[in-house]
Amino acid sequence: MSIGGQTSAGWFKGAARRLYFLYIGCAVLFTFIAFTVQGGYVIGIELRPVYYVVPAVIGLVFGTLLARVHELSIQLANAAMTDALTGIANRRHFLAALEREAYLSKRHGYALSIAFLDVDKFKDINDTHGHSGGDKVLQRLAAFATAQCRAGDLVARWGGDEFVILLPHTDENGARAIAERLLGAIRSARFAAPNLRFTSSIGIASRHSDDTSINALIKRADSAMYQAKRMGSNRIETPPPGGADPAKAVT
Repeated sequence: MSIGGQTSAGWFKGAARRLYFLYIGCAVLFTFIAFTVQGGYVIGIELRPVYYVVPAVIGLVFGTLLARVHELSIQLANAAMTDALTGIANRRHFLAALEREAYLSKRHGYALSIAFLDVDKFKDINDTHGHSGGDKVLQRLAAFATAQCRAGDLVARWGGDEFVILLPHTDENGARAIAERLLGAIRSARFAAPNLRFTSSIGIASRHSDDTSINALIKRADSAMYQAKRMGSNRIETPPPGGADPAKAVT
């Protein structure tokens, strides 16, 4: 994920430095002013430069503590919206973003699609290569999805081996094109571990004008993904015409 052309980690470090300077500068300035008023005007002592050492130290310590508390609060907020294993958005983050985009899509009349995907036979991968091998697959899938998406898209881990992609300003054809690029990258993936390969099943769906909530869109994309798995996996599926549940369309 990037912010303003930088990775989120690099941006945060730069922002943290500026935050420290701001808090320390304000704290030192405040203690200087308070000391000057208290000492020079209230008590009436003669102020000398050496007397400002103590308030400078107090301001430095106090400002550093304030900046550290603020930085930790930002880190906690980011952690609550990020998947620890893959470093991408988590389900909570995705749902909040989808709610916002669905509202804007309805208000401004632009297309909105989502894609659900998971790792085919993920249990077999864990059984054969261990959970460390499964983790590598999940991390690689997250990286592939992020690389194939645009700056305004959002890739998130839905849970377990399932991922979801938010695609604003994208109709079903555009979503399929992105899904096909992603599937191609997955099929060509290579790992250091011998015989470690994986494929993915992807279901895509677009928002309908009569959708009353994001749950309808999520259900269609999720059902399309399971339809892809039932039809042999390693493929892309969309909901059938008329919005019928793909699961019920299979005989």
